[in-house]
Amino acid sequence: MNLEEHQGASAPTQTLPSSQAPAESSGHFPKEGEVISLHVKSKGEVAATVTGRSQDELSIELVRLASLPFKRGQQVRIKYWAEGSIAYYWEAKVVRGTGKTKKQMKLKLGSAGVTVQRRTSFRVPARIPLSGTVIESANSQLAGATCRGRTKDISVGGLAFETDLPLKVGDKLAVKLQFSRSREVDAVGWVLRSSRVEGGGEYLHSVAMAFLQYEAQDQNRLLQFLVFASVTH
Repeated sequence: MNLEEHQGASAPTQTLPSSQAPAESSGHFPKEGEVISLHVKSKGEVAATVTGRSQDELSIELVRLASLPFKRGQQVRIKYWAEGSIAYYWEAKVVRGTGKTKKQMKLKLGSAGVTVQRRTSFRVPARIPLSGTVIESANSQLAGATCRGRTKDISVGGLAFETDLPLKVGDKLAVKLQFSRSREVDAVGWVLRSSRVEGGGEYLHSVAMAFLQYEAQDQNRLLQFLVFASVTH
């Protein structure tokens, strides 16, 4: 069973009518200062922060420059994780692009309305051994750095953990989760939130990470673990 089938069985996708303006659905629409992701084929997933909003437009700032600039008229998909483990998606068009050196841009939401999809969403408070490698970071010195630890909690959409690496929003990691000697999951994700905390006499970073991609077999292993863990916890 793949992720889409699992999500569809437990919580079907809901589409809001196009007549319902995003501004009227403040709980569904990202607010200033919140982090979203932009998906476009040539760039993959890119993190951005909302800097302004109107009824059908968003002003955003990329966490860091994309490998290729966003051009006016380009189609993108916006993804936003809200409280309650709910993901919201919008199709949008670039109204003002980034150029080669700018990170600010403006997006106009499509007329099809907002699609709401509930994440498979029990989040399990499990301490799973984790190892990670930084594959992209705002701090070039962190590229290739590794970390080890245990998850604080985990769901099919992401996980939380603590690390001594000063990770920032938008940093990408390749992680390995070791459920047992013979069961492990490899995934790539990016940092949604990172805050400095004190623990055991030292300062760490509490990190929330969303999965960007993983293979079908890894997805199934994670789903099996979550179903089992939700019954035993």
